[in-house]
Parts: sequence; structure tokens; C-alpha cells
Amino acid sequence: MKTINELCSKITDGEHLNPVFADSGVKMLMANNIQDELELTNCKYISESDHNKFTMKCNPEFGDILMVSRGATIGRACINNTTEKFSLMGSVILIKPNISFITNRYLLAWLRHDQIRDRIANTSSASAQQAIYMKDLKKKIIMCPPLPPPKPIRRHRRQNRGAKKPSSSRRSTRRSCCSTA
Repeated sequence: MKTINELCSKITDGEHLNPVFADSGVKMLMANNIQDELELTNCKYISESDHNKFTMKCNPEFGDILMVSRGATIGRACINNTTEKFSLMGSVILIKPNISFITNRYLLAWLRHDQIRDRIANTSSASAQQAIYMKDLKKKIIMCPPLPPPKPIRRHRRQNRGAKKPSSSRRSTRRSCCSTA
């Protein structure tokens, strides 16, 4: 058993100051963009320079987990399934699982479990609006089974699939070419 903080390389949240929105540019994701999957159709936009500033602290990448930290959809989480660049507002927590310890799918399933979601939301610091605070989230303990060993790399040629086995004369030639004297 380990804390989420021990299993992740980074846990942070997005930008807390309201940026200047633009008609186009880099997408700025908010809580409403976090569904069962990442929703990128109804987004606001920010400038490239604001995006560069915001991603110094919070840099979402493919495979990271995004979680709503407050509001009506508190605790909703999904895996970032796009390589498109975007920034996050402060209502979204960025969780980067350390793949040496835990898979993003296992951690997401754990975070989505009703009892876990309720426990995280209810133990967070009291305020007027129910919220998940990073300091509380980082302390949560998760049972983490050991990862399976990596699968061996199989070397084969696709063009030889279904090909006939070499004849015995070709095999003996191959053996003699490869043998050492």
C-alpha cells in the first residue's frame, strides 16, 4: 500500500487566474471538458504565450489522468487520450502516474470507484463549496498490486508469416553459413 503521491510523478492543478480568452489559439479545458473521455468540442481558447506560461506548472500529456476538483461533477476523471496541446483551469487536477509503479488505467478505475470518490471529497478540507484538495488527495492510500513483468520481445518477420518451412537443403546451407569453425 502506498500513497497516491508515492505512485505519481506529479499531482497539480491548472491555472487559478482567469486568462484572457481568444477566438482561436490553444484550448483551455475546464471541468465540463472532463467526461468519461476528454471532451474537446466545447472549449475556450487562450494565446500561445499564456499556454506556455501555464504549462510551466501544469503540463498535461498523453496518458495523464485529469480529475475535476470542485463543483457539481467533483471527482469525475478521465485519461488524456490526445496528443493535442491544451491548458487546464484550476478546477481540474492533473495526475501523472509513475508507470514504474502503477498503470493509468488502474489508478483511474480506483479514482472512479464510488466509495473512493466520496471518501476523497468528504475528507477534503471544509469550505463553502465541496472540493478535492491536492494535499488531501496526495495522502490517500491505495492498494497497488505489483505490475506484471514486461512481456518478452518477440522477433519475427511479418512477410514470413504463413511461409513454408525451408527445405532441409536450405536449412543445412543456413547452418553451415552461420556455424563457426
